[in-house]
Amino acid sequence: MGKAEKLKAKIMNPDQVHNVTFAEAVSVLERAGFVWDLGTGSHQVYRHPDGRRITLPKHGNLIKPAYVRQIRDLIK
Repeated sequence: MGKAEKLKAKIMNPDQVHNVTFAEAVSVLERAGFVWDLGTGSHQVYRHPDGRRITLPKHGNLIKPAYVRQIRDLIK
């Protein structure tokens, strides 16, 4: 299992929702086809060509579990 697959497995694991970094979340989103759309401050918007989008706050290193769940729902 490569690094990308391990990151996706980490995000899909309900026990790991408190241990996902911003960089890991962005990596998984980009591999799922999302691209950076907006945001130069503390929030960044990622958009998929089919219209799905998510706004991720960049406060500290770890992202909140609610955003991990949103990412999980978007990449299923």
